[in-house]
Amino acid sequence: MDIKKNDEILKAQLNDEEKFILELKADIRQGKEDLRTGNFITHEEMLAKLEKRGLIEKRRKS
Repeated sequence: MDIKKNDEILKAQLNDEEKFILELKADIRQGKEDLRTGNFITHEEMLAKLEKRGLIEKRRKS
């Protein structure tokens, strides 16, 4: 049986709190993997992207 399909069946049998915990654990595992492989951007890089898109105002230098 496909692992993804197995996960979907398991999630269907869980309550909301159990689903949340399962998804949170998966996100944590993914985050750890992203850190290990360098697949992330810094807070400063994210702010620069948001400024460039005009979603936030330019930061003032202190």
